[in-house]
Amino acid sequence: MAMPIRVLLVDDEPDLADMAALFLERERDALETDAVTGPDDALTRLKADDFDCVVSDYDMPTMNGLELLDSVRDDHPELPFVLFTGKGSEEIASEAISAGVSGYLQKESGTDQYTVLANVVANAVEKYRAECALHESERRFEAVFDDPFSFIGLLETNGTVIAVNQTALDAVDERAAVVEGKPFWETPWWSFSADVQAELRDRIDEATDDEFVRFRTRNWTKKLGCLALDVIIRPVRGESDAVETLIVEGRSVENHDGWSEALR
Repeated sequence: MAMPIRVLLVDDEPDLADMAALFLERERDALETDAVTGPDDALTRLKADDFDCVVSDYDMPTMNGLELLDSVRDDHPELPFVLFTGKGSEEIASEAISAGVSGYLQKESGTDQYTVLANVVANAVEKYRAECALHESERRFEAVFDDPFSFIGLLETNGTVIAVNQTALDAVDERAAVVEGKPFWETPWWSFSADVQAELRDRIDEATDDEFVRFRTRNWTKKLGCLALDVIIRPVRGESDAVETLIVEGRSVENHDGWSEALR
């Protein structure tokens, strides 16, 4: 079952607002519409309730549709906003696109226009939700990536370093630019031992073949010398379901009181 899409319809003509609400809900079961007859009412509703999209007329008292868009953006900068207007012109269309509307439709006679409007709303909300999910995923990854008690790196499937966290950089007193773009086994953490480097290459190859890899090894730090590490290499699949990147995490298995502070 599709997730509900809550739409706030804004039109100063109540009959037109009610008609749009009725036909939109007929077009798609997921659409749930609330109609208001003025921009001020719309802003009040947006403060009180959660909506996935605003569909607004252009020519209204107190403020026009684009002025309403500006006010909506103050509190909801990314919320989909569709201009559905009976007063269309190239100038208004150009201004609407420049203002960042999610869609611009001119009202017409007949019911086919509501099919188009429903599709525009659904596509705008789908894109919005996907972007929100991506931002949330990135936020969570950053929170994990910045773990002060773990060395974490992101690698290409050939072992080239894409990024490492600050904890790992502090351990060897290096800048990100020094290690990014290098084969992981050639970075300072592993340069003390050719055997450790060879094992690390083999483990990266295993992860590239879509295996979850976990092993014990040692790496070098500037302030604490060699540390015994529990290392995990996780393959990350892309949209094609092929392994595109690797996440490497190492955590000390030794007892170092305040070891993360000692690395800084």
